[in-house]
Formats: sequence, C-alpha cells, structure tokens
Amino acid sequence: MSYKFVKGTNDIGGLGSVLGVDFSPHKVCSFNCMYCGVGPTTRMIFDREEFYPVEDVFDEIRDYVEKNSKPDHVMLTGSGEPTLYSGFGRLTKAIKEVFPDIKPTIYTNGSLLHHQDVRDEVSLCDLVMINLNTVDEMTFRRICRPHKKVALDSVIDGIKQFRAQYTGPLWMDVVLVKGINDSEEALEGLMDTVMGIGPDLYRVGTVRQTVEGRVEPVSAEFGERLKKKWENVPLEIVVAF
Repeated sequence: MSYKFVKGTNDIGGLGSVLGVDFSPHKVCSFNCMYCGVGPTTRMIFDREEFYPVEDVFDEIRDYVEKNSKPDHVMLTGSGEPTLYSGFGRLTKAIKEVFPDIKPTIYTNGSLLHHQDVRDEVSLCDLVMINLNTVDEMTFRRICRPHKKVALDSVIDGIKQFRAQYTGPLWMDVVLVKGINDSEEALEGLMDTVMGIGPDLYRVGTVRQTVEGRVEPVSAEFGERLKKKWENVPLEIVVAF
C-alpha cells in the first residue's frame, strides 16, 4: 500500500518510536506562524471539517502497524492544526481500541480547546503537547498570525479548562523568537501563566533558522541563562537549544 496519511516512524527523545500521521491538507491551519517549518498557511480556517474519511486514515495506520514494528506513539499532527479535523475523536478511539499498546499523541496550538467537544476528544490521547508562545495579545498576533476569530485570552482559558479535566501527561512548549518574545517581561508573564496551568513538562525551544531576515533564533548562551534563571522553578523544564 502506498501511504497518503502515514509518514513513517522516527525515534524522538523521551517518547521512543513515533509514527507520524498527517490528515491535514497542506496547509490548513488556524494560525500562520511566522516560523512554521511546514510553510505558510494557504487556507486559514476556524471551523472543523472532515478533510478525509476517518476510515481511510485508520486503514493506513492499521496497514503500516501490521507490516512494521509497532510504534510507541502515534503522533496526530502534521501539515496543520489537528483539532480542526472533525474526525479526530473517532480516529483516536479507533487507534486505542485496535492497538491498545500504542499511545495516541497530539501536538496542538490550543486554539480550539475552548470548545468542550474538542477538549473531550483531545482528552482521549495518552500524551498531549500544547504550544503557547506568549501571553501578550499583540505579540501573539505578530508571531502566530492567527485566524481573525482567535483571541489569546480564549486560547489560554481553553488550555486551563483542558488541564482541569485531563488526567494524562501534559507537555507545553514555547518557541522563542529573538527580539519578539524573549524579553524579561515576556518570559516572566509566560512562566507565571504556565505555572498556573501546571503541565508535567515545559520545553523551551527556538526557531531553527533565520527566516526572510526577520525571524531569528535566540542564542545558546541565552538558553543557558534561562536554565540558571529557572533552576529553582518547581516544574520540569527542558531547554532544547
């Protein structure tokens, strides 16, 4: 079988073997992040759609798993925001029912977590990873360039509501962009909010490369200063650059 949705398995630190599954048309998202490695968003939406039949996506997952070694995780993300896929909950249930030893995992921008049905579906995952780059609305719009219906307060409130109902491991991360969300004030505000949410792990990263001369990574030295600054914070923090 040739695969349209299954992207193969990679070993990812801390997770083991991860099977990537991409059910988002390239590139449909609720954000158009200035640093996105997938490329610019070509169709920005905020209403959920069933881009492809759940059965077609799951058939590929089943075929791949039966023909290859079983992965530790199935990563449900890819070319866009995964919660925009209205079949997300049904797909996750199918994976858990047929392959109970494989952990469905999601990496989301959190933009739809203010909806109860989305929170319920994401709660089916065995590991949830959420990105939050800032707690300032103007900075949020500069970095993430969201759909006009997305407000940062709603995103943060949705994440907090999700944390209140989700009993599994929650990881959060920030992508730092030099000169935009790396100030002392920005980082203090972000850390206060993250501490209030209470993830199990907080990953701090930066953009991978300069983009169009306007998106630059922070330095490794900056990362070392952050490690020292946050060494007594009662939260597991990984500075990954």
